[in-house]
Amino acid sequence: MKSGKIIRIENDLIIIKIISDNSIIEIHRSNFTFVPNVGDSIEIFKNDDETIVTKMDQESETSNMNEHDDGINIDSNGNMYTDEPEFNGKKVVNKFMYCILAIFFGGLGLHKFYCRKKEIGLLYLALFWTGIPWAISIIDFIIALTKKADSNGNILI
Repeated sequence: MKSGKIIRIENDLIIIKIISDNSIIEIHRSNFTFVPNVGDSIEIFKNDDETIVTKMDQESETSNMNEHDDGINIDSNGNMYTDEPEFNGKKVVNKFMYCILAIFFGGLGLHKFYCRKKEIGLLYLALFWTGIPWAISIIDFIIALTKKADSNGNILI
């Protein structure tokens, strides 16, 4: 059994952050015994051929949060989540903030620092005087602008 928290819902795929090792997994909606919502604390029961996901009761959820309360944040809906959520190597960022940083400060790489891609941000900063990072940041802006945001206004970069 593993415990986790639902961090994103995409059609029939539910994206879950496992508390014990901070990994991210996807589980199909049909494996849930309840209607999932972002922020729900869950327990995952898995064997060779079946996965079942149940919602944690309030008492288990409270004790579980107390055990792993390092890096916990609260979003605008009051849901708790851990710091720096990641999915397939991509970072979860606020779409509006990323776009603002990309269009106004993209040549300096601030949007890359915002999505915790420090090496690329430093490269943008080192080459800002050439104008190349400014042009690339406009492309970054357009790409981010066309991505569909989740219910919290977040996208994967």
